[in-house]
Amino acid sequence: MDTGFLILLISCLSGFIYLIIGYLLTFKQKADVLNGIDFSRIADLPAFCKYVGNSFLLSTVI
Repeated sequence: MDTGFLILLISCLSGFIYLIIGYLLTFKQKADVLNGIDFSRIADLPAFCKYVGNSFLLSTVI
């Protein structure tokens, strides 16, 4: 297997994972995919999910 193809495959796989996480956070409001966050301190959970999900989706595009 060519090294360039392997790098492309890994990049596409990690981008696809970011895309799935961004979709789940932005549109499905699945905050349980995030670890290490104290959800009791977040006042507006849907807005937080939308913000973080959009950040994941934006990093996938770039």
